[in-house]
Amino acid sequence: MTEIGLRPRSATELVDAAFQVFRRTPVQFIVAAALVYVPWLVIQLVFDLEITPGQIPGFDVLAINLVAGVVVYVILGGAIAVLARDVYFDRPPDVGAAFRVVGVRVVPLVIASLTVLAMTSIGLVLLFLPALYPIARFFAVRQAVVLENAGAGAALSRSSVLSAGIKRTFDPKHLLNIGILGEPA
Repeated sequence: MTEIGLRPRSATELVDAAFQVFRRTPVQFIVAAALVYVPWLVIQLVFDLEITPGQIPGFDVLAINLVAGVVVYVILGGAIAVLARDVYFDRPPDVGAAFRVVGVRVVPLVIASLTVLAMTSIGLVLLFLPALYPIARFFAVRQAVVLENAGAGAALSRSSVLSAGIKRTFDPKHLLNIGILGEPA
């Protein structure tokens, strides 16, 4: 078993374990990120799609950047999940194999990610705090798609099951008690 073996973890322990996984083979994670971001940066430069401060971009530039941002986020997030799993279980990480897994699962990965993005956006429109609920509820959607071969709906359900009982529900009395909605009670 590895030094960061399987066990229940608190939020801070999860962050610590993530850094331990990254420190084991950082080059693999950096190469994976570069393989996704560098081509997108070249496309931005060649077609003048970058958004610079003080410049008001056109709708077409915003739309292209939004779509590309989602695609980059989804592909890289899936590849990082596969690499992290391999490192965590002391398997040799393979960037090519990680991208092959993501390539096979890209459609459910995009659908599930867009669903979570839509729910989070609705929460943001309503008020900031309701946006935190879908983030907490669907934290493991990408991992369910690429690591468990789940479809979009099954991944959303699986993430909901994994987060059951560990996320705080929206309770205004709790927010008053900790001082977010005024003076502590």
